[in-house]
Amino acid sequence: MFLYLARHGHASKPSPDQPSFLTGRGKAEIARTLSRLKPKKISFTLVWHSSKPRALQTAFLYLEALGAPGALMEEKEELGPGGEPESVLELIRGVKTESLLIVSHLPLLEALTRLISRESGEKPSIPFPTAGIACFRRNKDGYFEFSWHLGPND
Repeated sequence: MFLYLARHGHASKPSPDQPSFLTGRGKAEIARTLSRLKPKKISFTLVWHSSKPRALQTAFLYLEALGAPGALMEEKEELGPGGEPESVLELIRGVKTESLLIVSHLPLLEALTRLISRESGEKPSIPFPTAGIACFRRNKDGYFEFSWHLGPND
């Protein structure tokens, strides 16, 4: 199984009563990341995103650009900025699909990456700029190993 962790693009500043949406800059960042991602010819069978509109918008941009029409999309409350990485990793372990894209936020993505890396014995430093994405592959022992990461300015 391939696990892709993606951070949403640059978003507007949320106000107490209004959600945060992708800005033009955020959409351009995602487009740059996707232009570098397309040659890898990846696809997703399952996409999880947080309940935040900027994560949903980002997930749709990924699906549209990479042509994954049969992918199942699911909103997961656990993927919000304050989500617990241990809980998310348990959810991931229950997935029996070829590839999972998770679109989420900081600090959750960094904490989840540290947890995955610690379990596999790796110590990679993986940056998550806005519109950044990292790829992990589940090995025969059930652990995820870091493969690569991309950002809009790589």
